[in-house]
Amino acid sequence: MAAVNDRESLEADGTVKLRNSYIKEMPEDILYHVSLGTGTHDLVEMFSDVKFVCMGGTPERMKGFANFIMDQIGLKLPTGTTLLDISRKSYRYSMYKVGPVLSISHGMGIPSVSIMLHEIIKLMYHAKIKDPIFFRIGTCGGIGIEGGNLVITETAVDGLLRPYLELPVLGKLQQRDRKSVV
Repeated sequence: MAAVNDRESLEADGTVKLRNSYIKEMPEDILYHVSLGTGTHDLVEMFSDVKFVCMGGTPERMKGFANFIMDQIGLKLPTGTTLLDISRKSYRYSMYKVGPVLSISHGMGIPSVSIMLHEIIKLMYHAKIKDPIFFRIGTCGGIGIEGGNLVITETAVDGLLRPYLELPVLGKLQQRDRKSVV
């Protein structure tokens, strides 16, 4: 679980702060991979009440999670209807909104997660969401714990269990600590 609650990641009012100052100047921002945009959707109306962003690998798992959350909060859909995959037209990720919970698939691997997070963080910004909490739900093979156990972490780590991500940027290795990643 990662709360975007350190002051470096939030504006004074609790909304998400972006590092890229040019986004404020753009006449329209298209969130291509989730099939949303500031010119085609009222992102504040659609998403401003989101408090939890729950991410997992597969579309079916996240649809199942959205249905689980719907049952837990007592939300009933009209007969003959179903949850709508908000990003269905992107053919890349699935995204369901159930009350204050956004349930999103991210695919497999750092590149897929990175693309999804980039656009979801911009969505948080455009929707003026305050103090969002991010969860990753799914498997965590390779950490040396027998399958079937529940693992709850308080910070993000890389494949070597370091609390930062190291990646090449313009030919130089950069370290992003877990706070600057989210």
